[in-house]
Amino acid sequence: MSFWKTSDNQSNIWNNFNFFVLIYIAVFALIPILTRNVIPFDMVENLYWGKEWQLGYEKHPPLFAWISQAFFKLSFSIPESLYVLTQLNLLLGLFFIFKISQLIYNDRTKSYASVFIFMSSAAAILGNEKFNATTILFSLLPAAFYYFLKMMKFGRKRDAVLLGIFAAMAFIGKYISLLFFGCMGLFLLINSDCRKMLRTSLPYIAIVTFLIGISWHIYWICSNDFVTIQYALEKSALAKKSPMFAMKFLLMMIFFFITSIFAACFAFRTGKLSTEGKSKLPKIIRNVNLVYRNGENYSTEELFIITMTLAPSAILFLSALFTGMRIGSFWGASMMTTIGIYLVIINKKSPNITSLFKFSKWISCFFAAVLILKLGVVRQILRDSHPSYAIDYRAASRQIEQDYSRVFPNQKIKNIIADKNTTPLHIYLRDYPSFYNPEIRKTQRIFTEKGDNLTNRIATFTYKNYDDVKNFWKFYDSDIIFEGDIDICGGWKLHYAFLRNR
Repeated sequence: MSFWKTSDNQSNIWNNFNFFVLIYIAVFALIPILTRNVIPFDMVENLYWGKEWQLGYEKHPPLFAWISQAFFKLSFSIPESLYVLTQLNLLLGLFFIFKISQLIYNDRTKSYASVFIFMSSAAAILGNEKFNATTILFSLLPAAFYYFLKMMKFGRKRDAVLLGIFAAMAFIGKYISLLFFGCMGLFLLINSDCRKMLRTSLPYIAIVTFLIGISWHIYWICSNDFVTIQYALEKSALAKKSPMFAMKFLLMMIFFFITSIFAACFAFRTGKLSTEGKSKLPKIIRNVNLVYRNGENYSTEELFIITMTLAPSAILFLSALFTGMRIGSFWGASMMTTIGIYLVIINKKSPNITSLFKFSKWISCFFAAVLILKLGVVRQILRDSHPSYAIDYRAASRQIEQDYSRVFPNQKIKNIIADKNTTPLHIYLRDYPSFYNPEIRKTQRIFTEKGDNLTNRIATFTYKNYDDVKNFWKFYDSDIIFEGDIDICGGWKLHYAFLRNR
């Protein structure tokens, strides 16, 4: 069955393209499964937040944690299933990129070109290794983008409602999405064709739907002393300020999307972007200038794509440049998923889809090799200095469970106190205990049964020097019932202990 909705008489080439998209998704889900011993810490964090099903968390809004937890449970509590979730999130984003291009051109060739140009970027591959608060925007922002365009083009109230819903989901995925929607609102006010919508109920329906959709989370923020806002401000205030962060952000944006530029070169038939007349500037650069000098050459939809592709990242860059703040490079990458549509628009001619397809396959193989090198070979080299790269979490969990069942027969492990290296144990233990990080003392609460002096909790951490074990115990006041060690590598040991309240 074809991934994209097409007619019954679609040609074999479209089937081949659909098949390539699915293979691409499958390969980049399998690579980390086969080369990593444990899912990334971000995704481990998703699960120890998500299991509590709170309306918000101290660092982030809750949507990505909820989705991670739900998918984890539906996948029979297999941690590696989150790699599949990561790629499904990207696949949904690719679907909306295709639909956006179809909405503008109703041209399947240009729509596939838009998808493949984005798929050729490092952002789509190396920036999509894990599912977290930033990468969730790879699907949610294109979805909101699509329904804004539909609302603008067809004037239907249901599209305004869907825009509000996806905008709300993006907000409770990551607050930085407000920058994207702010740019969207400014375009609505500045563009004369869009401004006509202000005389209709459509934008107000979208805004009301958005506000209703986030109202419960706003209530949670207010009820919890604006903890997520405080976290962001504290992190910003404590961080070193430097204009070099802006330069780093710019270089990362170039790294993420330079291969998309090369893909566009292949898409438009020449090895380099063409020039006209005596100008030596690439056409791609000259057309960016034409947007603002001769805007009538572009439809409102095209101008919207161009603005929304460039403006959010430009604002992030300028913010970093003038304030010296550290700006996450993935923030910009998550807002430039329409880079393929943008490059198709400004070239103003039909792409050579066969050449683009060949380039996409080649660059995907290259990035697959880079990812295998990074996740497999490099991690193998670093095992002696980073114990988390060497721990067999499944085997360690089985040993801990075996000892625990002898000490506390027929009782579940309800809580785990762990350092960062051993945090993943909480998802490999069959009892799936609540997690607490003693180094920050506030990640999750320790839940105990009233009247029961056995708290059913364990402590785990890694060490080289036994003095580190003594330092770890200072974080809480408990009696040790049983303790043991598991050898890792490079002199590292995994220490585990079962505790009783004093």
